[in-house]
Amino acid sequence: MKIYAVVAHYDVDDKIDANFRVILSALEQVCDQIILVSTSSIPAAEIPKSHKITTILRPNIGYDFYSYRVGLDEVERQGDVGRVFIVNSSFFLLDRNKFLAALNEMLSKDKNAVIGITASKQIFLHMQSYLMLLGKNVFDAVWFKDFVNSIQPHNSKFEIIINYEIGFSRLLLANHIKLVRLFVPTWSVKLSAMLNWGLKLIELNGLASISRGILFKHIREINWVHFGAEEIVWQFGFVKSEVVRTNPHQVKLAFIEKQADANLVANMKEALRRTFGNYEASADGLTKLVLQKFPLCKVQSGRVARPGVRVAVVVHLFYEDLLEEITAELGNIIEPFDVFVTTPFEGALPNIINTLSSRAQAVTVYLIENKGRDIGPFILLYRTGILDPYTAVLKLHTKRSKYSSNGDFWRREIYRGLLGGSKLTHDIINLLEQPNIGMVGIGQYYLSHEQYWGADKDNVIKLLLEMNVVKQDEEPQLGFFAGSMFWFKPLALSPLKTISADHLIFPPENGMQDGTLAHAVERVFCNVSRQQGFAVTSLLLAGVDITNVETVNNKVPVL
Repeated sequence: MKIYAVVAHYDVDDKIDANFRVILSALEQVCDQIILVSTSSIPAAEIPKSHKITTILRPNIGYDFYSYRVGLDEVERQGDVGRVFIVNSSFFLLDRNKFLAALNEMLSKDKNAVIGITASKQIFLHMQSYLMLLGKNVFDAVWFKDFVNSIQPHNSKFEIIINYEIGFSRLLLANHIKLVRLFVPTWSVKLSAMLNWGLKLIELNGLASISRGILFKHIREINWVHFGAEEIVWQFGFVKSEVVRTNPHQVKLAFIEKQADANLVANMKEALRRTFGNYEASADGLTKLVLQKFPLCKVQSGRVARPGVRVAVVVHLFYEDLLEEITAELGNIIEPFDVFVTTPFEGALPNIINTLSSRAQAVTVYLIENKGRDIGPFILLYRTGILDPYTAVLKLHTKRSKYSSNGDFWRREIYRGLLGGSKLTHDIINLLEQPNIGMVGIGQYYLSHEQYWGADKDNVIKLLLEMNVVKQDEEPQLGFFAGSMFWFKPLALSPLKTISADHLIFPPENGMQDGTLAHAVERVFCNVSRQQGFAVTSLLLAGVDITNVETVNNKVPVL
């Protein structure tokens, strides 16, 4: 029977750094096979060359537990399973010999138990999942396989902890599996940790937390990888990366230099320097990944822009419950089309792929931060050039306009005006085939009255100047499709690719109804299309530019 290790890996720079390679080498010494599952785009030259290591690259969704699922499936495929280590890349090695001794100590314990390094009483007693050892009796159990098969992406790290880290320990206890932790703090370490954690609780909840019983209720919920960090380094030779990276509980770290291997400390410092700025401590004490790139993750079903596919649909999905409504409307596009979805919700990915695959030739989902509403993600997607091969592209989003009771009515009216029947969509696509047509929207929602500049005029002018759409001191013409949904020809918006990335940094969404960068960008689309020599029209106008008709009195239902 083989000893396996399933290792979940992620690196913000798509690397396998020197410190992590030492962890792998220690695992190789005690394991027969290692299944390395990485959610980073590791270059072929970086992938470990070892007969003991099988490397699987996958999209960056589902956190470590989805990597565990993928790795455990591969373990079952390879077979002859004895015991299985579950490991992730969330710690730095500081002493290889101590770490190796810890692995061997885990193997020496009860083969029918689940062995870990630390346990936590936060919310519910659970083994912490960065390093565990499963026995064959667990791996072979039907209830364990059902648990593994149930692992799905979620929208937050906290949901993963509740459903899978804590959920797994509860499942183990329910099936009478013994949990064994190697780290048992001494009384002096325990008292010191309780004191420091108690002070932290008072800092978070105020002195009133003592009288309200909060301190007494939570004082035993110590996260030992933080408050027992020095003892863990001394016993097991590693430190959790969040302790040295963001240190949310501000534990003292002077001990590291005294107890650690100098080369491993240097490796750790290099990794910290390289990833500085990509992590921050969130309010709940967890370390949050902060990335300034698009997309955070991309999941694709089918090959995009196949021969004969001339239509694409871009959907920003903020309200997942509207997915079925959009999918039904897309049934009115009677020729092959691809769909590109942007969303901040990782947990929605499986449903998006499954639902839209019934309509589209290819479905590509981009996980993004919730910045710039539908406009920010659209601009970032457009600037990648992936829409360039298409003749006609439809921009949609799950508009709710919650500030108005007419919000749902307006959304349905827009969908109806852009997708209301197979003949309508066919005619719009054919209209965009004409060489002089750049955009097609709903005429009655084209706004051109001066009042609709709002607080956006200065920002619009700056963007138009940067794209050379207007000249200095030239007064731009206001005109835009309210709701920011329309059909367009990709070439018509090409100046958007010339804007400096520094000028397209969208702030986090805060509910503002005017004056944001997103509102300004919404007002430049039509001007950009005309500057490129393309008309902005509606199906009713049949190619005549909408500036040739009276639109100054147009309104929308929510204003």
